Amino acid sequence: MHLNPNIRHAAILCALLLWTCSGCATVFNGDSQVVSISTTPPGAQVHDKDNALLCPSTPCDVQVKTDFGKSFRVSKKGYKPLQLQLFRQLEAGWIVADTFFWPSILVDAYTQAWYGLAPEKPQVVLAPVRPAAGQPTDSYVIAGPKNSGEARQNKEAQILLSSGLANGPGIGLAATLGLHISPDTLLEIQGRMAASAFAPGGLYGVIDLHAVAQVKHFLGNSFYLTAGGGVRELQGNFIIPEDYLLSSVIDEGFMRSRDFVLNTGIGNQWQWDMFTVGVEWVGLSIPVHNTQLTIDTIDREPNPPISFRRDAKAFLDDTTQLTFRLFNLNVGASF
Repeated sequence: MHLNPNIRHAAILCALLLWTCSGCATVFNGDSQVVSISTTPPGAQVHDKDNALLCPSTPCDVQVKTDFGKSFRVSKKGYKPLQLQLFRQLEAGWIVADTFFWPSILVDAYTQAWYGLAPEKPQVVLAPVRPAAGQPTDSYVIAGPKNSGEARQNKEAQILLSSGLANGPGIGLAATLGLHISPDTLLEIQGRMAASAFAPGGLYGVIDLHAVAQVKHFLGNSFYLTAGGGVRELQGNFIIPEDYLLSSVIDEGFMRSRDFVLNTGIGNQWQWDMFTVGVEWVGLSIPVHNTQLTIDTIDREPNPPISFRRDAKAFLDDTTQLTFRLFNLNVGASF
């Protein structure tokens, strides 16, 4: 069965409209969240404020509404009970994610799906009723992760927006979608673009595009390495004036180069709950195979005094040897 192309296109458009008109937090977070409660020692019970049993034995996950703060009673025979308080707070990561899919930011602002309960993974230490030497005398809560490595636990995906310096065209922008295969390793798909109004050799409107698949691996809490590969396309227009006043044009045209590249980088990325920020200190894209090189001229003059083909080829040779990135700031959200 083949759908009419118009129907298929309309269905795709409707799906996109539904997505952009639904908030990120509203879709993925909703009006509830899972709170993971663990205790030392394990095997405690968790009751809500109405004394309803939520968890017969810790560790356990409890699904709770995020409309208000919550209060739970954590108890175990032979140990002092503890009143566990969960506070409602704004989760900045959802706001960052919404900036990628405007106008979903308006939907989440209306539904208040940006809010969550904290701590999300409380660790309760219960004190014995008759503590021995070295044991705690009062029950207490360890609120959450102590560092970025602990904060990455149980994360499944992340979205990053980046900006920094790049050789050749200049300022670069990038968007990255990553999927965790372990707390310290992600598979990432990245799109990068750098642009410049002017470049050597009479070029202008130069655009440098990258589409990369890579692996990011953390060594320790925040330091990471990336390695992968993809495709780079460099394109631009050129104009060769007869004089500096641009009173007449000798030649003009368009050039494009496409290469397979290897990509690598080093940096640091810090995690706070959903919000993540980092810096890629140095990144490299190394061409390994050129698949296309196009230089088209209009040839306004039969014998132009300046050979753009020679200049453009030299420019492409220079810029396609190696692309490096410096001090790329990454801001995003992890889920």
